[in-house]
Amino acid sequence: MQNKLKDLQPVVYQVLSNCFKNNKLSHAIMLSGAKTNIKLETAYYIAQSLVCETSNDFACGICDSCTKITNQSYADFKYFDGTNVSIKKDDILNLQKQFNKTGIEKSGKKIYIINAAENMTIEAGNSLLKFLEEPSSENMIAIFIVDNLDKMLTTITSRCQIINFKPNDRQSCIDEAISLNVDEFDAKMISNYVKDANGILLVSESESYQNALCMFTEFNNDLFMLERVLVSFQTNYMNNKELAKDILAQFINIFCTYLDDYLLDSVLLKDKYVNLNRYLEKNQMHLAMIYTILLETQGKIYRPFDLNLVVDQMFYELQEVIK
Repeated sequence: MQNKLKDLQPVVYQVLSNCFKNNKLSHAIMLSGAKTNIKLETAYYIAQSLVCETSNDFACGICDSCTKITNQSYADFKYFDGTNVSIKKDDILNLQKQFNKTGIEKSGKKIYIINAAENMTIEAGNSLLKFLEEPSSENMIAIFIVDNLDKMLTTITSRCQIINFKPNDRQSCIDEAISLNVDEFDAKMISNYVKDANGILLVSESESYQNALCMFTEFNNDLFMLERVLVSFQTNYMNNKELAKDILAQFINIFCTYLDDYLLDSVLLKDKYVNLNRYLEKNQMHLAMIYTILLETQGKIYRPFDLNLVVDQMFYELQEVIK
């Protein structure tokens, strides 16, 4: 983990290295910035480093205490996950009750991690604030993981050491998504607009993405008869407007990714969308026009426009360009 952090987030690595070496780590740490899996991994790594039995800075990852943190069996460690369910006031009160008791582990450290901390309820946030202001022990450490710092109570963020993560580069996202069994093609396609591996996995498995990908294949196959694609979209999806919006949004994401990668000479996409490739090779001056149509449509999808008219207009304008 140490080398991974050093390679992918060198600034974060240096900040933590200095904190560990100089014993300057705050009692409350907020890992903020890009939505990326490495924030959660780093939170666990910080917790391990605080209790590691063999190291004075970064954790060894293999001693008994490190292993207990990984397995969430360390008696004085608590993990909350707010990614799918909001953290409630009772969660914080139970944490306070548990951590106000005498510690069990020999390190003396009491550590809790709150993932997606911005999803706490207001009541939970206010209870947490009191806990941060009056910790029961100087050996109590809070680690918060947030994607959107603006959604956190400023009274909480002001009491934290904030460590910012930069977005993962695209290739790192692709590699990590593939390691989660996402198809290479899907990983490369989705990574252009989703910047973390778990997000790529969720999109790849979604109904809207799968339908949009089929729609884009139809678009390539019927490039000079786009009315067929329009009729197919209207027939198959317009009976469910919310799904239709999501499919259209994904279609535009896929199309823009294709155009970006076409300019980068992506072999993967060029091999798959032959008709589009041939057209653009002869009409590269139309790229900007196509981008404009797609982006203007994208801006209307979730606004109060008639979806039928939005779709009709997009296909009409694309057909006018692609003749």
